[in-house]
Amino acid sequence: MSRTTVVDVVKHCLRNSSLSYQIRGNMVVIRPADEIKKGTEEAVQFSGVVYDENGLPLAGVSVVLKQASRGAVTGPDGKFTLKARRSTT
Repeated sequence: MSRTTVVDVVKHCLRNSSLSYQIRGNMVVIRPADEIKKGTEEAVQFSGVVYDENGLPLAGVSVVLKQASRGAVTGPDGKFTLKARRSTT
């Protein structure tokens, strides 16, 4: 019996097909190759700092991307980061 990796097995199984894979944490996601490429290209990250009227950073402020239904809360330094996908419409 020979040893092989999960990635090698997935590559072997998907050869000669229009499918591709991504590793997400401890999961293997299999989709049509064009969907995986498209999803990777459309990922976008937003970050910033929220200040009050005196220029001091605000902690605990909710920041929401309205159309993506995603949100974040600012840290003690007023900083936030949001990850989303670009709209294709």
